[in-house]
Amino acid sequence: MRLGLITLVACLMVLAAGWGCADEDPSEKVLVASFKSLVQALKNRDTSTLWNLSDGPTQLYFSDLAAEIKDAVTLIDQHYAPADREKAKRAVGGGLVKTTSSGQDLFKVLMDPEKMSLPGNPEALQVDNVVVGAYTATVVTRAGKSIEFTMGDDGGFRTGVFMEEFLEQPALHTLQENLAIARQNCRVLALGAPGPNPAEVAQ
Repeated sequence: MRLGLITLVACLMVLAAGWGCADEDPSEKVLVASFKSLVQALKNRDTSTLWNLSDGPTQLYFSDLAAEIKDAVTLIDQHYAPADREKAKRAVGGGLVKTTSSGQDLFKVLMDPEKMSLPGNPEALQVDNVVVGAYTATVVTRAGKSIEFTMGDDGGFRTGVFMEEFLEQPALHTLQENLAIARQNCRVLALGAPGPNPAEVAQ
């Protein structure tokens, strides 16, 4: 399960190329700096910076998902028969995290740098306007496209654009289903009921 960002990268690189200079408003300057950092991080395949530029809900989602996977792996080790454990752990994403893995670690694994290929020289989009509100900001293009940002506690702008694409991945739904099945199987095993059928957890 990997997140392809070719379309997103193409869009952002065009926006960066078409951007002139922001007004003198300090918040707009911060937004422009955040946007340029985002584009440079995509260009450099810098997942650490991409994580830092991701908004709170995105970081919380990946942190919760990493914890959920680790919990499922622990339950499988506790309740599944030894012969069934490896298959079940693969099905719940056990190969994506380690005991010490954080949400940032999982984000880096799923944001495959090899799929962040850059476009040639796209010229289809140009920035039309930058709107900065009290807590949110929007980059609006001449084509009517927009990229949303939110302001963090430190005054920097962050985006949920990665989360929007990630939630559309079919493999994510399979992972969530497998996590639910594994938890249910472990509850049954913990009660001493007949064991689950390992085939119920897809790979």
